[in-house]
Amino acid sequence: MKHVCLMSLVGLALGFGAAGCANQQGPFTISRFYSLNTADECSNVHDVPDELLIGNGYLDVAAGSPQYFIGVQIDGVATQPSQEVPGVVLEPEDRNMAMVEQTLVTYELSRSIGATPAEYVVNNTFPLTEKLNVAVQLISPELGQALLDNLAAVNDLSETVDINARVEFRGRYTRTDHAFTTGGLVFPIRAFKSDPVTVCTNGFAQFVRPSQLTDGGVGFEPTCIYVGQSYGQFAPPSPPFVCRP
Repeated sequence: MKHVCLMSLVGLALGFGAAGCANQQGPFTISRFYSLNTADECSNVHDVPDELLIGNGYLDVAAGSPQYFIGVQIDGVATQPSQEVPGVVLEPEDRNMAMVEQTLVTYELSRSIGATPAEYVVNNTFPLTEKLNVAVQLISPELGQALLDNLAAVNDLSETVDINARVEFRGRYTRTDHAFTTGGLVFPIRAFKSDPVTVCTNGFAQFVRPSQLTDGGVGFEPTCIYVGQSYGQFAPPSPPFVCRP
């Protein structure tokens, strides 16, 4: 299976060079990143329209505990049919199923913000089939804290750090116990920290939780989307706070 690097299609150009991808040849590859918009998309495995893809994003860490949620599609081989003779099942369906055991995220930063961030490993178990869509959190707690502690609070994007987050899935086959990897695909994030103190001059800043407005704009529904993240780098996200009198 030949993999096409999506990052080259969207023409990324971050401050420390265009991001690349490094998918290995194998039965499974990461084919795209896409935006998550609802709570269901953050928790369920489901089909996503093929035209929905994104190449980069912004992250305002001012609200604390920074996170960045994204959808990832894995493409692979079809499920294995059963092998039978009349009246006898010789091999059951999916007899050697591929099971993901870990999601691994590694980082390349445009500049130092303290110690080099360690790889972010999440242990999880789910089967891989012909096409699978999953939600992934890209920012480790350690990297999130380093961003919060080391980025100066400004409102003009004069203080940023660019993060190349490389996502990879690893696992084993249930019958042969052979290990496999999807290879990796890179998602670039430009992180910054806004300054509510200089904005809320006639009141105080109240940080809002990750949420989305319900129909009619009244009330909030919980979602996994971090309140300071946005998809694409055409415009930064709205500040993760509101000013109260």
